[in-house]
Amino acid sequence: MQPCEIACYSRVEGGDVYFDDRSLRLFKRNICDYAGEDLNKGFETFIEKRDLGSQGFGDLLACIRNSNLPLQNIHFVTYRNNLNKILATAYLKDPWKMGVHKRNGVVYLDVHKLPERPQSEIERRRCFWGYSFENLATENSIDEDGSGIDANVEYCSVIKTKLGAHRIVMGAEMDCCDSTDDGRRFYVELKTSREVLLLFHEL
Repeated sequence: MQPCEIACYSRVEGGDVYFDDRSLRLFKRNICDYAGEDLNKGFETFIEKRDLGSQGFGDLLACIRNSNLPLQNIHFVTYRNNLNKILATAYLKDPWKMGVHKRNGVVYLDVHKLPERPQSEIERRRCFWGYSFENLATENSIDEDGSGIDANVEYCSVIKTKLGAHRIVMGAEMDCCDSTDDGRRFYVELKTSREVLLLFHEL
C-alpha cells in the first residue's frame, strides 16, 4: 500500500496547533554554500523541546478527527517514532514505556517518556547542532545567526499506510519539503553527523 497523506498540523511558537502547513519549511537547494558555518550560533537563545506528555498524542487525535477520516478499517494509530522505538528495541540502551489503548478495534500506541539523566552541555550542544543545521538548510526560517530557534515549532504529516496486514495511521514530524518542476511536493529528512577523521602514521 502506497503511503497516503490524509492530514497535517503545525505547532507554532507558544504551542498553539493549527490543522494546516504553516510551519512547513522549504528546503534550501543552495545549502552547500553554507559549508563551514558554525552550528553553535544561537545556542544561548535556543528554546529546547518540551515534553508535551499526553497532549502531543491528543494533538494527533484531534487532527485525525478534523480530517473526518473513518477509522473502522484502521488497526493502529501512533507516531512514526513510536514504531521506531518498537523496531529498534534490541539496539536501545535507554528504557521506555508504551501506553496502549484499544477502542472500537483500533489500537492506540503512545510512548510515555521516562525520567532521563541530565544532559551535559556538550550533549545539549550536539542536539542543538541538528536544529541549527535545519535552520540553515530551510527557507522562511529563523535568521541565519540562529537566534530564536525553538525546537517546539514543528510540522507533522498524518499518513495512512500499511505494515504487513496491519493498516496504520501515523503522525510524522517533517523537517522540510522540496518540490519538483511539475509542482509535486515531497518531504526531505535532514541529518547531521560528526566527521570522523582517521589518522595513519608510518611505522
